[in-house]
Amino acid sequence: LQYLFLGGNKLSGTIPPIIGKLSRLVQLSLDEGSLTGSIDGWLGDLKNLQYLRLRKKYLSGPIPPVIGNLKGLLMLYLGNNKFDGPIPQNLGNLQTLQKLDLSYNNLQGNIPPEVGNLKQLLNIHLSANMLSGEIPYSFGQCIALADIQMDQNVLTGSIPAYFGNFNSLSVLNLSHNSLSGTIPTNLGDLSFLDELDLS
Repeated sequence: LQYLFLGGNKLSGTIPPIIGKLSRLVQLSLDEGSLTGSIDGWLGDLKNLQYLRLRKKYLSGPIPPVIGNLKGLLMLYLGNNKFDGPIPQNLGNLQTLQKLDLSYNNLQGNIPPEVGNLKQLLNIHLSANMLSGEIPYSFGQCIALADIQMDQNVLTGSIPAYFGNFNSLSVLNLSHNSLSGTIPTNLGDLSFLDELDLS
């Protein structure tokens, strides 16, 4: 079995650990429904996974560090759950990752500097968590980014000037944080920027 799509159903209970035995899985989608509990105990065994979609559920606990074992992952969607704790540092191992959605959870702590290793990243959605600290300098290495949404957190410090180097950037939403300082003037040079919210 390489593809398992069960999204849009009214599934409940926990995700059984036996799913980790499906070691050839390339795509796993369990969107929506009432599934609860942790994703630890099985996630790290799916080493061929390229696409993981577990949005709009009641999944909880920390995002397990074993997620760094999924080195072929292209798309990771964990938004609209109840995950807490920090963003794991070894998320930076996922150097093929193109789309990352951790929005609308209860994640805390800093955005790890290892996110700068994700040089293929096109979209990053971290909205509506409790992330704090400054946007890391290393994030400036993710120059392919087109969609950045980090609104509704408690981020501090200044808006990095390196955002003006992201030539494909079309969406930048940093609203409802505690950022300070001046707005980088080079944001005005971004020809593809359609949505800018710094309120």
